[in-house]
Amino acid sequence: MTATVIAPVKLCPNCAAQAQTTDLKCPSCGKKYKKKSPVLKILLGIVVLMIAVVAGCTALVGGAVNEAVDQYNAEQAASAISQETFDGIQVGATRADVDAAVAPAVPQNTQEYTSEGVLDETVIDTSCIYFNREGGQFGDAFQFCFDGDVLRSKSSF
Repeated sequence: MTATVIAPVKLCPNCAAQAQTTDLKCPSCGKKYKKKSPVLKILLGIVVLMIAVVAGCTALVGGAVNEAVDQYNAEQAASAISQETFDGIQVGATRADVDAAVAPAVPQNTQEYTSEGVLDETVIDTSCIYFNREGGQFGDAFQFCFDGDVLRSKSSF
């Protein structure tokens, strides 16, 4: 009993002739059949996977950055007052008057210090509060400085 070997059907990539053969060359045009290599598919898969990983990481980082920026903008807005509000507060006002005028804004920063008088031993409690300028750029701020409970000076920068 003899085993019959059936040759595979091959399609020539050069002339498109179909032949049932085990030869390495096309019987029609004589060009070599190209052996399909899985290496190209594997490399393509690796490249696609790397692109997906990079895109995913970029999306995660971008989302985190956007969330941080939104949070920062909300904090900045919570401590922002308008130019009109700043102009409406007069030197000599009390701290309570200033707090009421700027509400609901909260100070972005507060500095408090105590100093003793030079000629006498009077203790002076001084504090300054800072608000962001509504619609301003980074670093645009309003400053209110108090001696005790009375507004001593105000400035914008």
